[in-house]
Amino acid sequence: MILLGSAHNLKEINQKKKQGIDIFFLAPTFKVNKSNNFLDVIKFNILANLLDGKVIALGGINENNIKKIKMLNCYGFASISYIKEHK
Repeated sequence: MILLGSAHNLKEINQKKKQGIDIFFLAPTFKVNKSNNFLDVIKFNILANLLDGKVIALGGINENNIKKIKMLNCYGFASISYIKEHK
């Protein structure tokens, strides 16, 4: 079984590590309407480097910042709105 978990900050990352999470969703990666807090490239990479498992970028991914995904230390990304717009 593969365990998935989401985290938004260092405290939550430490909780997920204790839970034995295999794949981490770090969110929100980019600015989203419902929150003023987001990671962006530098903070995302700092947090991702603290993790042993695979990291998935989540949140705020759109046409304007999709190219930034290549700068992230991540296994992949997940997005509902971006995928809906490009199917």
